[in-house]
Amino acid sequence: MPTADRPPAETGTTHSALLPLLVLAATFIVYLGTLQFEFVYDDMGQIVNNPVVHSWRYLPWYFHSNVWMQQYAVGNYYRPLFLCWLLLNYTLFGLHPLFWHLTTVLAHLAVTGMVYLLVRRLTSDQGTAAIAALLFGVHPIHLEAVAWISGVTEPLLAMLLLPAFLCYLNYRERGRERRWLLLSLLLFALALLTKETAVVLPALVFAYQWIYAPETERPYTRRPWAWTGLSPSSASLLGGAFELQPARKSAARRARRQEGRGRFLTRACSRNRAQLISQPDVQY
Repeated sequence: MPTADRPPAETGTTHSALLPLLVLAATFIVYLGTLQFEFVYDDMGQIVNNPVVHSWRYLPWYFHSNVWMQQYAVGNYYRPLFLCWLLLNYTLFGLHPLFWHLTTVLAHLAVTGMVYLLVRRLTSDQGTAAIAALLFGVHPIHLEAVAWISGVTEPLLAMLLLPAFLCYLNYRERGRERRWLLLSLLLFALALLTKETAVVLPALVFAYQWIYAPETERPYTRRPWAWTGLSPSSASLLGGAFELQPARKSAARRARRQEGRGRFLTRACSRNRAQLISQPDVQY
C-alpha cells in the first residue's frame, strides 16, 4: 500500500532550506531588543545633527570628502557608501530610531546568511555551515556593530566583502570565467568605499590559495614571484585595493592646501588691520 511520505530528496531539500532559516531566526531574536534603543554617541554627530545626510544635494560631496566633513575639513575616514546608507535611511525613516536599528539588524542577518553560504561552500557540510553561521550571528563581539547605528559600517562592509570572495571562488571553480573575476573586483571596490578594512580581501585570497588550492597551484610551487601569495587574480584584487589611495591622498592634500590658504588669508588680514591701527593719522 503506498505511503503518503514525501520522497527523500524533497525532504532533504526542505531540511536544507529550514536550517539556515532557523539560524537567522535565532539571530534576529537575540538582537530584537535593540529595536527599542535610541541614537547615542556618534549617532548624534553623524545622523541627528548632520545636515549632510539630510539632503540629496550633498550626495556628490560624499565622494571627495571625509565621513566627518560637517566638522573637519581633513579626516582619515573615506566612506562614501556608508554616507549613502545614512542618507537613504534618513529619506525613508526620518529620525525614528526603531527603523534605523531594524535596518542594521537586517544587514547583520544578511551577513550571517552569507557566512552560512561561504562555510557550506568551503566544507560541503550543511551542519558545519549552520553551526558556524549561528556562532557568527549571536556572538557578543558583534554587539557594538549591530546595536549601535553608527557601527553599521561593519555589516555593510561584510555584505560586500563576502560576496566578492564568493565570486572569486566561482571564478576559480567555474572555468575561470572573467565575468566572475570582474564582479569580484567590483564588489571589492564597493567594499573599499564602505570601510577601509576591506583591504584584507587579498589576504583572504592568499589564505584560500594556501589552504584549499591543489599542491600544484599553491603560491610557493609555481611562479618565482608566487611566494608572496599573489596569483594574478589576487594581485588584481590587491591593485584595486590601493588604486583608490592616491585619489584619497590627493583629496586630503587639496583640503590641507585650502585650509592653509584660509589661515594665510586670515593672518594677512590681521596684519593689515594691525598696520592700519598703528599708523598715525595723516594731517592734510
